Amino acid sequence: WVLRGRSAFEGTREIEAWKKATPFFIDREIHFTRFGRGDSPHVRAYLDLILAHRGYLSFKAIAVRRQDTRRPIEEVVRRLHEHMIEEGARHELESNRFDLPRSLDVTIDNEDSLDAFSLREIRSNVSEALLQPYDGRLVIGSVEKTNSRLSALVQLADVVAGAMNRKLNHAGNRNFKDDFADMIAEALGLELDEARVPGVDTAVFLKV
Repeated sequence: WVLRGRSAFEGTREIEAWKKATPFFIDREIHFTRFGRGDSPHVRAYLDLILAHRGYLSFKAIAVRRQDTRRPIEEVVRRLHEHMIEEGARHELESNRFDLPRSLDVTIDNEDSLDAFSLREIRSNVSEALLQPYDGRLVIGSVEKTNSRLSALVQLADVVAGAMNRKLNHAGNRNFKDDFADMIAEALGLELDEARVPGVDTAVFLKV
């Protein structure tokens, strides 16, 4: 979550400038799955850069155990996106990180399993869900997809999601990927909160 459009622009500019000055990351997307065994110093430097802008960034994740639902995966993904926006907005307000009125713009990784119809459905459903609780003062401006190569912040979201996925789902022997997941969670203060979310069979919601 980025509090202001200006902050998104400035943060992206600084991340891209840092990448150009860091031979390791030149012409390379930053993704959790691409971190290698010897990449720890570079990942730490990247996290330090993110922490320098922590004031305008907020991280949230939501997950559902696949075995606990019989819904089609496309529906599960769409509903999780909707709940992420609704619950995330409520958390931002309760944390006094933003006030109303407010318009939210949503950007989703192009690799996601959501088509144009799903994006319209997300916008419609969330707009309806937000209308009454906030007296029309919290609205959805846009719901769009973008290629992660074009967005340093989508890549950052992938790093957070990858770390949380590793901590939630990896049951084998520990290796360097688990060390990266721990490093990211500790640096960004990510804590998993097991809880039920209305409309989802069962969920884990991340609050920071």
